[in-house]
Amino acid sequence: MTVLEELRLVASRVMPAEPRATCPWCGRGKIDLVEETPDPNFGALGVASRTLRCDAVDCGRLTVD
Repeated sequence: MTVLEELRLVASRVMPAEPRATCPWCGRGKIDLVEETPDPNFGALGVASRTLRCDAVDCGRLTVD
C-alpha cells in the first residue's frame, strides 16, 4: 500500500460523510458533484468552481456553483 492510499484510507475513516443536498429546483432529487475545477480568477486562493447535477430522472438540472 502506498502512502497516498494509506492517507485516503485514514481520511475516509476520520471524515464523516456529509448528507447530500436536496435539489433546489425539483425538491426531490439529491445533488451530485460532476466536476470541480479551480476558479479562473481566484483559483490561487483556493476557490473552486463546481458543476452539480440533480439525480432525479425527470429533473437532471445542471448548476454551476
